[in-house]
Amino acid sequence: MMSQSKPLTTLAYIAYNLAYLMSRLTYIAYAVVYIAYTLAYIAYALAYIAYALAYIAYALAYLPYALLFGCNIKWKPGNEPNYFFAAK
Repeated sequence: MMSQSKPLTTLAYIAYNLAYLMSRLTYIAYAVVYIAYTLAYIAYALAYIAYALAYIAYALAYLPYALLFGCNIKWKPGNEPNYFFAAK
């Protein structure tokens, strides 16, 4: 009976080590998934920031045009330019 005990002990030892290795690999897989999730979240945040910067650049590009229109000059009576009366 001693001869059967040794292979079973060795097999149990191998099974235990495989289970331990699988548990460690599971932790590593969780870490990899967490890192991938974090990187995806960072990429999403960077894309959102790029979108906001593009919107700001668009607004700044048209700012000079916005400043040209809508002049609200209040002329004092008697000091109006000639084209002021032609526009009325």
